[in-house]
Amino acid sequence: MLLSACLDWFESLAVQEPVVILFEDIHWIDPTSLDLLDRMIARIAQLPVLMIVTMRPEHQPIWVGQPHVTMLNLNRLDRHDSSGLVARITQNTPFPDTVIDQIVNHADGVPLFVSELTKHLMESGLVTNTTGGTVFKRPLDIPTTLQSSLIARLDRLGEIKEVAIVGSAIGREFSHALMVSVMELEPVSLTAALERMVVSGLISRRGTPPNASYSFTHILMCDAAYGMMLKDQRRKLHSKIADELIGHASYHPESSAETVAHHLSSAGRTAEAIQYWVDASRAAQKRWANRESADFLDLALEGLDRLPDSRETMRQAVDLRFEMKNTLIPLGEFGRVVDYLLETKTLIEKLDDPLRHCQFCTHMCHSLWLGGKAKEAIKFGEDARSLARSLGESHLLVEATLLLGTTCFTITDYQKAERLFVDVLELLDGEPFEKPFVVMQSPDVTARSYLTKVKAVRGDFERGIAHGEEAVHRAQSSDEPYGMSVAYWCLADLHLARGDIAPAINLLQRGLGVSKQCDFPFMVAAHSGSLGYAYALTGRMHEGLPLLEQAVGVFDKMNHQLGLSLFLLPLGHACVQAGQLEQANDLARRALRLAEETGHRSGEAGALHILAEAAARGGHDEQAQQHYKSALNLAEKLEMRPLAAHCHHGLGNIQLRLAEVDKARASFSAAAKMYREMAMWFWLDEVEGDILA
Repeated sequence: MLLSACLDWFESLAVQEPVVILFEDIHWIDPTSLDLLDRMIARIAQLPVLMIVTMRPEHQPIWVGQPHVTMLNLNRLDRHDSSGLVARITQNTPFPDTVIDQIVNHADGVPLFVSELTKHLMESGLVTNTTGGTVFKRPLDIPTTLQSSLIARLDRLGEIKEVAIVGSAIGREFSHALMVSVMELEPVSLTAALERMVVSGLISRRGTPPNASYSFTHILMCDAAYGMMLKDQRRKLHSKIADELIGHASYHPESSAETVAHHLSSAGRTAEAIQYWVDASRAAQKRWANRESADFLDLALEGLDRLPDSRETMRQAVDLRFEMKNTLIPLGEFGRVVDYLLETKTLIEKLDDPLRHCQFCTHMCHSLWLGGKAKEAIKFGEDARSLARSLGESHLLVEATLLLGTTCFTITDYQKAERLFVDVLELLDGEPFEKPFVVMQSPDVTARSYLTKVKAVRGDFERGIAHGEEAVHRAQSSDEPYGMSVAYWCLADLHLARGDIAPAINLLQRGLGVSKQCDFPFMVAAHSGSLGYAYALTGRMHEGLPLLEQAVGVFDKMNHQLGLSLFLLPLGHACVQAGQLEQANDLARRALRLAEETGHRSGEAGALHILAEAAARGGHDEQAQQHYKSALNLAEKLEMRPLAAHCHHGLGNIQLRLAEVDKARASFSAAAKMYREMAMWFWLDEVEGDILA
């Protein structure tokens, strides 16, 4: 919500007058700020905004190459600019040309090096001002590297150097209060030392002591100070900082879990650090900062690898990998998820732990299903249900049943899927369910959302709407962002299938807002794609096609097979309506291949229907008739009544063109009857016009 508010405020400024904004050194950016930057760059494509972003060449953001982004390589400073920088720094003490030449030659065009060498000479005590100009007392000792120049400046600080070293151990930014707690120095002396560092330009200050905070003016200066410590000294200092943060957390703004974890890790107190990394991950996940959450869990797992093997560390290694899976799923990183889960299998076998084996099977069912490998997921789902029953774990039985149901839905076993979703609701029976272990929202929200989809595919729209509205209500009541996103999308999908475009667009816009705010990449793509299809159905092709293409591109990049199978079809239909028949055929054939690989038979029926529509639009009537009949046979077999009605309608048009009037009227009548029974008024008007024609 905060990121969205920032973007809205930023856009409102740009509407009033042109705006310039600068992001510096984004190679050091944190994931949440990078998310804001990525969204901002997408938003400004059509706004009067100049955004300047500086970064090192090895950093390659996702927006490089976009039409409204221009890359400029900045070369080193030439001699003229280097000399100008020296002159700016030495305004009151101008250096002779021979000295400037030495600085320029040593610095080799690196701006920071030019600046540091100049300051080094000014602070060296060698400079004297005379009436004849600047004089140096003895031959110049110019450091040959930037690192040596930075260290030389720190060495000249004398006792203050220790203050810089302690500050560097805390981090690039540090508070006055924490420095007082950690340093064995009188507060008055510490304040004076910090003030000297501010005057020298090594650090900058915000606020006034004792409520001040400081930051090194350049990260390399912080690194240089940190590098002056011996390893043992570093460990002791980090340990002291960690103890201070833990003991007096309320006094120090640096006392977040990830900061404490960093200091404990650097102190070699690995076992303690692990729990703080886990706490940091969970805190990040609560605010839906999933990438940070995953990074913190990675650090916890790295710490576990350094500890001696024991049953406890193996259990923790398994549980943290399960937790990692729930963090990576919203990011769409299914390959990494499966890799982490497979790592747990060996550990679980060593532990001989039936409960964790059941959890493993449940997680694998979920991850393989989302990754488009529903056939493989089925066995894990069945095993998970069986294990949950034998263990008497009702909590896991609910989730295993739910996930097996979603997998059966994907392979078009709608009867079994519906039965399993109903089983979930009966197992819950109105009782409050503790925090979900595998899925990211309450099982009753998921079960009702997918019952909505089952009913939509089979044309039982009224009961589907009842399930969908209840799912939305429950997700809103329990304030579950992910549950809301899924419930909005499933209910909107039903309205699209029925042809009720206005309520579908309303739901999709709400769901898209939630998904963007909470950083659910594949739900953002799902809502955007469905919104594109809604626009296409109403003839707004210039808006609909880009959104559908973007959604397919996102799922393609994620290797999200389930998402691809769902959105290749609406994109294919939109391409037919736009007259892009060759592209529609390519999409349909791709959907057919994917359906064969994943067992998604409804995708096969939908792909055959697109091939029929494209052939009909292209004037290939015999081919269209064959595809319509194949799609109709499969749709009837799978009880996909809306698709069957569309096939009857399409067949009627072909038969009419072939002068098979009686057959055409029979097909139109069958379509009209089904549309009327399902209250699909959007298409009923069209088919009744065909009958009259």
